[in-house]
Amino acid sequence: MGRLGKSKVTVSASRSGYLSRTKGGRLLYRGPDAGAAVQAALNFVSRSGGSVVLRPGRYEYDSVVPRLAPDATAWVKVLGYGATIVLSPEAPRAFDAWRVRDDDIFRLIWLEGFAVDATAARGTNHTIFGNHIDGNPQLRELVGFDNIVIRRVSASNAQTSFVSERDARYGIGLLAAHPSHLDGAPTRISNVLIEDTAIGGGNCGVMIGGSFSNAFLRPNIEVENIRISRTRHTLGRFNREFFASSNFHIGDQARTGFVRVTDSVGELGGDNGLEVNNFETAVVRGNTMVDQVNMGFYVTNNHRGIDSSRQVAYYADNQVRFSEPPFEPGLGRGFFFSGAGEKPSIGTVVLRNNAYSFAAPTSGAHALAVFGKALAIDSDGFAATYSGLLYDAPERNWHDPLYFELMSPDASLRLRRTRLDYRAEVDRTAVAAGAFLQPYLVYVSGEDLELSIDDLAVRADVVNFGAGGGGRLEVLYLGESPRMPSGVSTIRGRIENMRVESTGDDDDPIGIHLGDLLVVDRALVLENIDLTALPAPIFRVLFSPAMVGASRVACPSDAPLSGGCVAGY
Repeated sequence: MGRLGKSKVTVSASRSGYLSRTKGGRLLYRGPDAGAAVQAALNFVSRSGGSVVLRPGRYEYDSVVPRLAPDATAWVKVLGYGATIVLSPEAPRAFDAWRVRDDDIFRLIWLEGFAVDATAARGTNHTIFGNHIDGNPQLRELVGFDNIVIRRVSASNAQTSFVSERDARYGIGLLAAHPSHLDGAPTRISNVLIEDTAIGGGNCGVMIGGSFSNAFLRPNIEVENIRISRTRHTLGRFNREFFASSNFHIGDQARTGFVRVTDSVGELGGDNGLEVNNFETAVVRGNTMVDQVNMGFYVTNNHRGIDSSRQVAYYADNQVRFSEPPFEPGLGRGFFFSGAGEKPSIGTVVLRNNAYSFAAPTSGAHALAVFGKALAIDSDGFAATYSGLLYDAPERNWHDPLYFELMSPDASLRLRRTRLDYRAEVDRTAVAAGAFLQPYLVYVSGEDLELSIDDLAVRADVVNFGAGGGGRLEVLYLGESPRMPSGVSTIRGRIENMRVESTGDDDDPIGIHLGDLLVVDRALVLENIDLTALPAPIFRVLFSPAMVGASRVACPSDAPLSGGCVAGY
């Protein structure tokens, strides 16, 4: 951890300028540039560690951005309760980690208590601390971080680029690069604590990670023990365009160990709320993501060095809320886990008591989705609520609220205590004549998938949907896997304690559909299924004719399925 240095320098603002004085009264700086006054104080304490105290007041940077020295042996603290740092076009960052030589490590740095006014700051930079400097020239070098603490700091009015990464700002940017995935010791970012911090504006609130020329090689960059707590980032206004932006992003292309994000809020991002990559253990608890353009929570692996068997993501008591329509249908997603395409498999995902709500006049988006390769998904207590949805164009998809496509052999999907409340209206004057609408509310496919559904409740109130044969609502569909060459799904397991409470004005819905390209491996047990809310006579449980092994579906004649099973169309 490093020892606590004893040196202390006080920086103060007066009518005549800024002063830096040591504890013994020695004058280190007197002049018009607050940045120069802070730099003089840092130069003094950096020798043996210590504290720089900014007394209450406004500290207007002129041309100097204070630089924290690398390779410290004792803690250097900047404390500024009641102090506001005012940035300028010539000094657009509060504190820099400025590389001197390759393999510099910025360590034992503690920033606490001050505010940053970034109204006048410009350019591609961080706002509070880091090495996101003037368009990232520092990223071409080997720069590491260790033991970084940022507490009770605020930043406001940071510039946001709403169209590209040009002029994109980060609140905090701790970034590493490595010229090769093979050479030397790894570049590391480790032991970072960010808490009780608020960041207004900028494309990204907190960015901690590494970049590499080929994402799917295993880059020689390591990120370990990152903790973010009670931190907030907002872009300040709602965005209707997709652009490079996350409230919190950890990993990128680096090998990432332990990550913990708790009790934090992200608002109005142009892409994702919280993205975590390539981790071994991620604990994400008690966070709220609001009105992201793309996804609230996003998990994916960006290189092939991941051992999926050791990877565990624990997401509990989080919520995603959307109240504004995203710029195109299907965006505005909640919890999204992707092992699709070239991406390596995701390991085990544990979800506990998470919630998603979408209240906007579009056709909606995924509340919870898993795409591609994943080993195990275990969700207990998930609630998804849609209201005010409007389907008004034939080219739009319904974007299944709960979507699971697990392509890893012997994967498992367990859903317990799942609630879906889906309220929508179809504008028949806008939908093309003769267009047949067929949304799936819960979609499941997989390769050798072990499925367990227990306590699934669905309420669907869709107006102007199925009346007159214009559509068919399917509550639970088990079938083809679109990303697999054959499309065939192989599923076994149990579906029990499922009930459908309403299907709106659809006069021809399906409760459970076992699709054309479904193979039942060993057995699929349906037990205690209540579909009495569906109109009769219709196919409450439908076996498609091309289904292989229908006889292995346990649908007892003593009617645990209200309405019984119907085979064939």
